[in-house]
Amino acid sequence: MRWAWIMLAVLGLVWLSFIYHAGNWPILPLDISVYWAGGLQALSDDAGVVYDADALDRYLGELHGVTVDNNLRFPYPPFVLLLLWPLGFLPFEAVWPVFLLPGMIAFFLIARKFTDDVTAWGMTFAFGGPIHSIQLGQNGFYTATLLAGGLLALKRSKLLAGIIIGLLAFKPHLAAVGFLALLHWREWKALGWAIATVMGLVAFSALIFGPSIWLDFFVGNASFVDEISTTRRASLLENFQQSSLSLTVGWIGMSGGLIAQAAVAIAALALCARIRNHDLAIAGVLTTTLLVAPYSFVYDSTMLVLACAILINHDRQLSLGLALLIGLTGLWFLTLVTIVPFVAATILLLAWMKDQNAAQPANASPSLGNSK
Repeated sequence: MRWAWIMLAVLGLVWLSFIYHAGNWPILPLDISVYWAGGLQALSDDAGVVYDADALDRYLGELHGVTVDNNLRFPYPPFVLLLLWPLGFLPFEAVWPVFLLPGMIAFFLIARKFTDDVTAWGMTFAFGGPIHSIQLGQNGFYTATLLAGGLLALKRSKLLAGIIIGLLAFKPHLAAVGFLALLHWREWKALGWAIATVMGLVAFSALIFGPSIWLDFFVGNASFVDEISTTRRASLLENFQQSSLSLTVGWIGMSGGLIAQAAVAIAALALCARIRNHDLAIAGVLTTTLLVAPYSFVYDSTMLVLACAILINHDRQLSLGLALLIGLTGLWFLTLVTIVPFVAATILLLAWMKDQNAAQPANASPSLGNSK
């Protein structure tokens, strides 16, 4: 069923061509502009300016020679600036491919590990999360590969696995389930290295940029959260987010939406915890991450494609159906409707069902928990 993923990639490239010829892409500044600004400011004496919304708008306008009023934000922890500073030496035209390519290559290699070259290429450009990551110059390939790659590395090196998952803390809400998985599987060494990695990055960023940058980070994000829940609730939360919260907040309000989000998160965690097969458990973590996170975009759903690769490796007959599911996430481009949670829940359920059907001894131990 490799053709289904190739068709999905063709659809993704057609989408980029369509919005380009319609004059809707690229309209600068884009998300990649924020990373470029972060890299430039990391080389300055006042890196904390990236957390000031008005100052960032003005700066992005200066970088692209335009008037900016699109409310782009830099919500990432200060240690992300340590990773972005090389971009500050590059012109904007080079920043986009230099930022994307390492993540895309890592994503392709993991997808190929479970499928084949053709399917992996199709997955890398698939309509949905992957093509959205390319369209905006976003971090979807990195979150997918750090989470999947870190968990896959557990069999080889607890140190490496811990460091990789620790790096995922650049998006804490997408790292939470990965840390919980290490705890649940009693991967103490990997968990310790993950925590140490985060603490080291926090300390080093405070040393390089000054402790006050963390205050700038918390103040800036508190303001951003307030925007999301009030003035930008309809435009950003309801139309752009892909979570149980964004799905329900328009019907039952913010409090009700948060309760619904928590209920879905608990149910997903409970189901994921019951998956025992090594690879299927990783697929479960990838899907559960998106069901737990109250804040995510279509590009974050890139990790669902790697969950599909794992399931295809387990049962090739699932390939067509999984490709169709991923294609559904791309319908957001046309409808602005929250779709990803339904797709994530379906893939999680498939992983659990395949695990239940797998022929395993009744006394089998958790595959990851005892892989030391």
